[in-house]
Amino acid sequence: MILKDRATEMTGLGSEEENLIDPRSDKCDADDTNSYATAVRGKESKGVLSGWRFGVLNCVMSVTLVLLVNIIITLVVGAHYGYTDGLGVLFDGSCDAVRRYNVVGHLVINILSTILLSGSNYCMQCLSAPTRQEVDKAHSKGVTLDIGIPSMRNLGYISRKRLTPWIMLACSSLPLHLFFNSVMYTSISANDYLIVAVNNAFIQPGPVNLTAVEAPWNAPNSLDPELITSLRTAALSGSLQYLDKTDCINSYAQDYLSTRSNLLLVLSTSSNNASAAKVVNAWEHYNLVVYQNTGCAPDAYSWICGDECLVPCQYRLQNVLSNVNNWQPYGMNIDHCLSQTTEEHCKLQFSLYLIVIVIIFNFIKAILMAYLAFGLTASPMMTIGDAIASFLNDTDGSTKGCCLHSRREFEALVDDLDNSDGPKWVHGPRQWTMNRKRWFSASSKTRWMFFFMLYFSAIVGCVTLLAYGIVHIVGPKDISTLWNLGLGAVHTGTLINWSIPSTGSAGLIGCVLLANLAQPILSFLYFLYNGLFTCMLAELEWSNLIWVKKGVRVSNKPQGDQRSSYFLQLPYRYAIPIMMLSGVLHWLVSQSIFLVDVQSYDFAGQPDQCLGNSYQSCGSHLTCGWSPAAIMSVIIVGVFMIAFGFLTGRRRYRAGMPLAASSSTVISAACHVNRELEPKDLPYLRIKWGVMSTGDTNDEIGHCAFSALEPKMPEEGHLYS
Repeated sequence: MILKDRATEMTGLGSEEENLIDPRSDKCDADDTNSYATAVRGKESKGVLSGWRFGVLNCVMSVTLVLLVNIIITLVVGAHYGYTDGLGVLFDGSCDAVRRYNVVGHLVINILSTILLSGSNYCMQCLSAPTRQEVDKAHSKGVTLDIGIPSMRNLGYISRKRLTPWIMLACSSLPLHLFFNSVMYTSISANDYLIVAVNNAFIQPGPVNLTAVEAPWNAPNSLDPELITSLRTAALSGSLQYLDKTDCINSYAQDYLSTRSNLLLVLSTSSNNASAAKVVNAWEHYNLVVYQNTGCAPDAYSWICGDECLVPCQYRLQNVLSNVNNWQPYGMNIDHCLSQTTEEHCKLQFSLYLIVIVIIFNFIKAILMAYLAFGLTASPMMTIGDAIASFLNDTDGSTKGCCLHSRREFEALVDDLDNSDGPKWVHGPRQWTMNRKRWFSASSKTRWMFFFMLYFSAIVGCVTLLAYGIVHIVGPKDISTLWNLGLGAVHTGTLINWSIPSTGSAGLIGCVLLANLAQPILSFLYFLYNGLFTCMLAELEWSNLIWVKKGVRVSNKPQGDQRSSYFLQLPYRYAIPIMMLSGVLHWLVSQSIFLVDVQSYDFAGQPDQCLGNSYQSCGSHLTCGWSPAAIMSVIIVGVFMIAFGFLTGRRRYRAGMPLAASSSTVISAACHVNRELEPKDLPYLRIKWGVMSTGDTNDEIGHCAFSALEPKMPEEGHLYS
């Protein structure tokens, strides 16, 4: 038909959204309609659960599947790798391999997390949907409730049996967001190293003098002759890597050194003309951030710049590099360096304690959703079609004479608040105009401003953190170099130094919370984004009821011409991409700031032990790493989502229907029908909104409502009430 073609042309929707706006639209009279309805009455979906309950059942099965996956992985890790102090090591070796496994592992984690998030969103929308009794009670107080969309407004009017599980579902999401992404995390090796100043003869064949002065800071470990001998042997065999002064500085100016260890400083011939091989001096250096008793700022490589208590070397490094020819570490004139390279000891670790927390709250979600599917006896109005069917079956007298009122008029125009019968809407006729509203209008200006403000703030926050991090990176800072660092990759230059505890349970919890602080914020943004699109698509379904005759879409078992679907108000064509975008964002955020365990190794390459002195170089050091590439990706995806929401909001609805914006009062006002003319089975038939009565002249007031007959299109400028 022409109307169907026009609807498809103007909306440009695909097959799934056509289910909202393109039903069978053949003309029929009242008798034919009654006959048809009688013939098909009782047509219901097969199975124990249908409609929204079937959707909830799918959520229960999905969340239970995630629960089983979490339990099985926990048991498998324990059986194959074992747990030591609550940690299982999944892989130990190359940092590149750990990075790849970590990216894939967190991708899986965020897929599971997205399933939990979307399931919670669906069930929370079901729980916040009002029943007819709750709507009538709200209307008696002059309050409009939301139909077919996620709603905070409704929470003050729904029963405690639904409010309590709604709150529990919302609260159970917080621990999942804070801990799930840190169940799996990486560790890197931080090598302690010995700095040995030698003359040029030391790296030539011949005898060697192992005399050395006492190490700085009164370090208790004496010079190990075997270690010095092994270094000389490596130098003679060419196993040590030659570094000029610049490379030497850049290679060792790292808070955590993972690919190098002991270092020979080869003196220039002008500073030492001895013909015998000689160790001039030696210093022990512990590569974890050193806490000293002097009250100085921690400085991981102060030997490069020279000791200065208040200004760490990282802030003086550029001055040293700009005058590298005059670089004299420990006051010695050196020619070059010889560096001992080491195997990487990166690990992929799995936390038993954190996964247990995740499993507990995953289980709670599954129980709450099962209660919603099987234990809730109420029949809330989940969709606009549910509300239409209810109001056609039992008219709400409080909205009579308001057939052209929009939501904003109902919310603004309430009088007789002191009336003993309760508040009354301000009734009265309105002129009908052929005005095409933008999709923006389906949500309030406050909701849109809140959306743009939060998303803009989040992006500005990401840009600020990215800029701050880039400023403090040592080395090249061009976009190509930063991007090549990779997503979620652990590099010594992108590890965060802060004052929070770095060891024990306090260090673990502190780092986990800081690394995942953005996850619940991102989930809130997803709910907001999803809610906006739900509002816009709900209004799309409503606005086409003047153009296309169809059975209403209900969330329970359909009867007659009624239609059913397992989504509530957001079609899969929109719901699935939004859910996927949310999952990608959660994954990117998990790769932007992440938990890292820095494990220290001694001069011989063995795991370090705590030292009973002024050093705090104890085996493990917890911190967080950050990824420039991941943060840039988050910014790009965030800007895309804002642009997509803005451009979608600029589309226009077809003209005709009063703007409902999911309002229970607007829906109610459109359902005041002429019972004498309409068939008794009206809620189950194909219906259309239009003019049901009009005066003989333009001065008389007409009335618009839903009808199973063939209502006329309202006339421009005519009054209707």
